[in-house]
This record gives sequence, structure tokens and C-alpha cells, in this order.
Amino acid sequence: MKAIFILYFMIVLLYMLNEIFAMSLVKTFIGVIALLIIILNVTKASRLYKWAGLSFFVLGLVFYFVSVPQEVNFFHLFGSMTGLLALLFVLPFMSTIIKVGKYDLALSKMISMPPRPNLVRLYKRTSIMSYLLTLFLNVATVPVVVATVKNKLTKFGKGVIERFFAHSILRAYALVLLWSPTEILVASTIDMTGTNYLLLLPTLLTISFIFISVDWFLHSRQLKGRDLNIIQETEDYGETLRKKLLQLGIAITCFIVVLLTFNGFILNRFCLQSRF
Repeated sequence: MKAIFILYFMIVLLYMLNEIFAMSLVKTFIGVIALLIIILNVTKASRLYKWAGLSFFVLGLVFYFVSVPQEVNFFHLFGSMTGLLALLFVLPFMSTIIKVGKYDLALSKMISMPPRPNLVRLYKRTSIMSYLLTLFLNVATVPVVVATVKNKLTKFGKGVIERFFAHSILRAYALVLLWSPTEILVASTIDMTGTNYLLLLPTLLTISFIFISVDWFLHSRQLKGRDLNIIQETEDYGETLRKKLLQLGIAITCFIVVLLTFNGFILNRFCLQSRF
């Protein structure tokens, strides 16, 4: 397991190095390590992923010998999707920001803050909590939010609880992924098309806010009048929560700025290399 982790770390570092300097030797090393990772993971993967992965690998070999020009190095073909692997490798480390800053605990306190929440307020607060945490925790957001909110819905039936979570968490989760730079589809689309993320961000954010507002409006009508048996927080946690939300907002802004700066640096290098 440690060997595979080290190989993943090496391939991510080599990918970042290749994005900056674009060296043929580095591309070859990436391909060799990628092939080694595939070999080491074949026996450890579940049956579905094993056969799906082997099928795509065999098809890739067939297409390489049939249609790819002979002068193209076989190992250079492994690097095209390494960017997604690098993104998946980095995402778990981003969750440490939430744990160190205790933002998940601060947001969980928001659930029980005054005014005393009814089911409509709980839905909106759960949706906000999911929306903010998804930016850093991604898939891990779901169990965190469910563990925080589930004990407040004990008076309702299983069907109501499942529908509540399916709508409040998953819809907020999906609407964040519409514009989040950590979402694989967004990142890969921007990378492949070369589109400026800042030009897309206002439109994507507007669409996201419109749909979440419509979702809140519809559920305000559906859940109206349903009370909860929640022990309200007696501690005045408002000022602390505002500070935590401000810190989280600054962290998100800094992350996006660093991402865009680094991406712009790489694009400028590519432009200079293409001129010469």
C-alpha cells in the first residue's frame, strides 16, 4: 500500500513538473509509473473495476497498434489523464482545512441556533452546510452532514428522512459541483478547452444560486408547519459562526485565486513555447 502511495505521489509531482517544463523524458517516466500502478492494482481492484479497467486497457493497446503513428512513444499516451489523477490525489488533503479550522463543528452549531428551527429552516440550514462543506470535503460532505442532522429528524418516518436528505444534501452538493474548480468535469473541461475560468464563474454561480433558491421556495411550501423537537443552543454562538464563515470564505477565495494564478502561469509558458 505504501509503495502504491509513493508511486501516486511521484506521478503527481512528475505531472506538475511536466506541465511547467514539458520534457519528453518526464512524459516517459509518467507512462512507466502509470503502467506500474496499473499492474500493482489489478489484483486489488474489485471485479467490476478490474474487468472494466482491463477492457479499456486492451482496447487502448489495440488502437495504439492500429491507428497511432509509430513515432509516438507508447508511454507518452498515459499522461493525458494524469491531471485528473493529480486532482483526486490532492482533494483528500483539502479536507484537513475543515478539520483544523473546525468549520464542520461551527456549521453543525448553526443547525440549532435561534430562531428555533422548524423543518423549513432545518432544510435551508442543512442545504447551506452541504453547499459550503462540499467545496473542500467533496464526497465526504454527505456522511458529515447526515451525522449532524439525523438525530434532529427522529420524530419523522424513514421515508420523510430519506427524502429530506436526498433533497437538502444532494441538490446542494450537485449545485456546488456546477462551478467548483475541484469538480473533475469542470476542471477537465476548462483544461481541454482552454477557457478562462473567471469568465465562466459568474454565469455558473448565478445558475447555481437561482436553482438553490427555487429549491428552497418549493420546499418552504411543502414543509411548512412542521415543527421539530430540537434543543436550542443557549450559548450565543453567532459571532463565532460569523468569524468561521468569514474565514471559510477567505479560504475559498484564496484557493480559487491560487488556482487561477498557477493555471495562468502554465498557459503563459505554453504560449511562449509555441512561439519558439
